[in-house]
Amino acid sequence: MRLAPGDGPIVQCAVNVSEGRRQDVLLELVAAAGAYDGAVLTDWSADPDHHRAVLSLLGAPGPVEDAVLAVATVAARRIDLRVHEGVHPRLGALDVVPFSPVRGVTVRECVEVSLRVADRIAGGLGIPVHLYELSSPIGPTVTLPQIRRQYARAAVDPSVRPPHPDFARGKAEPATGVCVVGARAPLVAYNIEVTGEDDRLARAVAAAIRVLRGTMADLAGVMALGLWLPMRRVAQVSMNLTRPLLTPLPAVFDAVARLAEQHGGAATCSEVVGLIPEAALGGQSPERVAWVGFRPDQVLERWLGPVGATGESDMA
Repeated sequence: MRLAPGDGPIVQCAVNVSEGRRQDVLLELVAAAGAYDGAVLTDWSADPDHHRAVLSLLGAPGPVEDAVLAVATVAARRIDLRVHEGVHPRLGALDVVPFSPVRGVTVRECVEVSLRVADRIAGGLGIPVHLYELSSPIGPTVTLPQIRRQYARAAVDPSVRPPHPDFARGKAEPATGVCVVGARAPLVAYNIEVTGEDDRLARAVAAAIRVLRGTMADLAGVMALGLWLPMRRVAQVSMNLTRPLLTPLPAVFDAVARLAEQHGGAATCSEVVGLIPEAALGGQSPERVAWVGFRPDQVLERWLGPVGATGESDMA
């Protein structure tokens, strides 16, 4: 199925769930995501080292909301964080639910979608929900790393209280945890493998990115973690490109390659998790950044045609 131009308002939601290993659970999550007319599961991927799956949905706001709730229901029933291990940070079985405008939808409308979904998750499933990014409560914008850091501090220091959820019908259950929901501009989840027998090089590169992103245009808004993936035995710089049209993949790949070389290593290959606007390739081919496992359907425009001026203004 494709979403042709003129089909009406379209939002994107990349649902992050804390499951990347059990095939039966993954297939149940995929089936739930694809069960609603008007919402298309455009891409999904799972990583056993991250122990995480990302399901990318496109469609009209109502059907996408319903699809997200269906995924949430499966995640709450089938995932138990008490026995969960993975290298990727997580707070919940249904971990992060971001909504982004694509066509004919304003940022304000995406915020309204996120609030409805947060209320349904808390009310229907009993999972406390934190709002983030453009859906943040009145005051400074709340980011996902900030929420995770607050929980991490509370876990090791009894005097520190975890942040109070924005939607809750009770306390968080250890098996399901909490969920983070919000509206945000589209981002690209981009991972680059680097040489090394542990995570030291990847962590050094990620730390350098966090220092340089304030002054280096090619790394503006790039969020980075250095990880070691034990099942694959590779080191990875795991990134979110929050301004993908300003930091296209070739520029980021080259920057990571230079930083790795400065630390005595090299960048070897890369991958994108989910969808990517064609402009984020910077006019280059996937081979230019050694993109492993590239599929044409990962390019957003393959689903709905070029995103024009309306989509740009919606994201401003």
